Amino acid sequence: MLLPIPGTNTAPAFGIFLIGFSLLEDDGLMLLIGIAASLVALAISLAVIMFGYAFVKGMLSSVF
Repeated sequence: MLLPIPGTNTAPAFGIFLIGFSLLEDDGLMLLIGIAASLVALAISLAVIMFGYAFVKGMLSSVF
């Protein structure tokens, strides 16, 4: 879904599932929980991207 790294697709999929389920059931509280879960998934994904970028940048700077 967001990243092709194993184990990183679970959090965004859970947020999407909660939002979809809340729309089926017309449940506003579940929708807010799904949006919060999606924001947490976004933070996890951004952290993986940023730490990966910093790691690769550090590896390349030590080589050159």
